[in-house]
Amino acid sequence: MDLVIEFLDLNAIVYKLYKHEPVYTVEQAKETRKIIDGLHCKNLFLRNQKGDKHFLVIFPADMEVDLKSLAPLIGINKISFASAKRLQKYLGVEPGSVSIFGLLNDKESMVQVFLHREILKADKVTFHPNDNNATISLMQSQFKLFLSALGKDYSLIS
Repeated sequence: MDLVIEFLDLNAIVYKLYKHEPVYTVEQAKETRKIIDGLHCKNLFLRNQKGDKHFLVIFPADMEVDLKSLAPLIGINKISFASAKRLQKYLGVEPGSVSIFGLLNDKESMVQVFLHREILKADKVTFHPNDNNATISLMQSQFKLFLSALGKDYSLIS
């Protein structure tokens, strides 16, 4: 979490930090969503069949995601969830803490990023700060500022 806060502060990105009990799934996060304003996001860390390409795909938390339908949207025939070992290697986080902020640890730009279009339409968006016992809420303008400061390309999907 410290790396995330440091990056946001260094780049003058305005945010609100909420601390709460650890949550590991979207279902468990429903309680925290009642007190945290913004579009809550589902963050999936995926890999291709060979395991040589990795993807961070972000959707609104309540949206159902089918990996078979998702694969062609990101230009891959078959995708699956990446292991905890890969998650640690590429994003530097544990399962349950995946978010856009993990990209701060992707120093070699090995992870391709896909955002569902609804993420960029929301007034506010929320993510774990690489730690599942806290949530950061960002106004859309500040989220876009984060993406710009990160300097990482992303693609939009519908």
